[in-house]
Amino acid sequence: MSGERDKNRLIRLLVGVIFLIMAIEIFYLVKQNRLLQRNIEKLGRDQMESIDVGSHAPEFQLPDLDGKTIRISDFDGKNLLLIFFSTECSACLMDIPNWRRLASLQNDKFHILGICQGEPDDIREFAIDYSLPFEIAVDRDGRTKELYECKGVPQKILLNEGGYVDFVEAGAIQRSEMGEMQRRLSRL
Repeated sequence: MSGERDKNRLIRLLVGVIFLIMAIEIFYLVKQNRLLQRNIEKLGRDQMESIDVGSHAPEFQLPDLDGKTIRISDFDGKNLLLIFFSTECSACLMDIPNWRRLASLQNDKFHILGICQGEPDDIREFAIDYSLPFEIAVDRDGRTKELYECKGVPQKILLNEGGYVDFVEAGAIQRSEMGEMQRRLSRL
């Protein structure tokens, strides 16, 4: 009987130690995640530049995921948010919930176009896996990204209905910045 009690105590002790180790590990992972997120955001802000606000949006012609040609002129008279992203970008993954919120604002005066460098099949799989709620153009060779002077991703460029750059957002959107982007879009 004493052996049984000792065995039960040992099992409880082991379970307690395992839970303690798991709690410490979770705490460590959360702390690392926050540090990584801050570093990614800082890198995004420090190193990304883009086309100047007020400049006219350069024309481009890219295929969508079905091979249909998309031109910037297709959006004349509309406000257009260009989202430059990559399928291998951790900051882009963090930004996807914000993109969904912005996509919910789409209407006949506002449209979102994602622009992704890479292979169409990889981009299509990414778009499906993450349920991206906007049209996507394939910038296979990165020329459009260069044309818009994007040094990194994610990069968001809001074009007004006249075709001029109205707002540029480098890196993942912060909660405080989400309000600024939504305010700009709600005025459209």
